[in-house]
Amino acid sequence: MGVLFAALTTLCMLSLISAFYQADKVAVTLTLVNVGDVALFGLLIDRVSTLILFVVVFLGLLVTIYSTGYLTDKNREHPHNGTNR
Repeated sequence: MGVLFAALTTLCMLSLISAFYQADKVAVTLTLVNVGDVALFGLLIDRVSTLILFVVVFLGLLVTIYSTGYLTDKNREHPHNGTNR
């Protein structure tokens, strides 16, 4: 279940990055919370933030895939005796 969620997140991230670069924009600002004319909370999506997004999500996918293999009963290097995982 975790690997499926991580893979879906990776696909969503790739589609966001693809749409951003196809639009050929320098930056996109999304305002999420306004109070009057003041923007309290928002997102700025630019080339650096898409790079950081890619690195974080892709590393999360790799960690999820590794941990599901590591936590199986076939792990001989670090067996777990006692409760089932």
